[in-house]
Amino acid sequence: DYQKGSHGVFAQSVAGDGVGGNVTISVNGSIIAEGQYSCGIVAQSQGLQGKGAVTINIAEGASVSGGTGERVGAIVIMDGNGNTVNNYGTIRSLNGPDGIAVLGNGVTATVNNFGTIIGNVQMNIVADTVLGDTETAQVHLAAAPQQQQFNNNENCRFDSGQTVDLNGGLLTNAGTLAPGGDSKLQQTNLTGSYTQTATGLFDLQVD
Repeated sequence: DYQKGSHGVFAQSVAGDGVGGNVTISVNGSIIAEGQYSCGIVAQSQGLQGKGAVTINIAEGASVSGGTGERVGAIVIMDGNGNTVNNYGTIRSLNGPDGIAVLGNGVTATVNNFGTIIGNVQMNIVADTVLGDTETAQVHLAAAPQQQQFNNNENCRFDSGQTVDLNGGLLTNAGTLAPGGDSKLQQTNLTGSYTQTATGLFDLQVD
């Protein structure tokens, strides 16, 4: 059996009374975390005197999968400052659009999608159970919620779930935004604003 709370990659710079350093993760293959409450990537930078930037780069043809259970995602970013996810491959919840693709605890972050993202985007989970089940979660102080940005670029695809929470930030769609993907009817609730460019497509399932 896959173990509960077994993350694919856990990378952090936690400095205590000092300044957390930058954390950079580059994925050129496949990361799959199939256990309950398991995330594909968990990244954190934290320190009482300051935080570094978390940067996650997913290369073309690479993938990150995970996030079965509540309050876990394929990618989880905790704390940090000026964080960025650059996806040229695939980020997906193992629960499809019903799960969480990218999760944060109120961090400043920009998600740049140049590939495919499948699942909810919840960037303002501020409970201390941000990693899911209370038996395996790491308790920490959540950041004061900040606005986030999500850029779905031309010729790229975002199969959204029920929630896109950017705390008032901007979702820009220049590619294809498909609530629920091709498999289900889905209403997506956006906490933020929405801009669609001339190349953007809105792909809906109609009952």
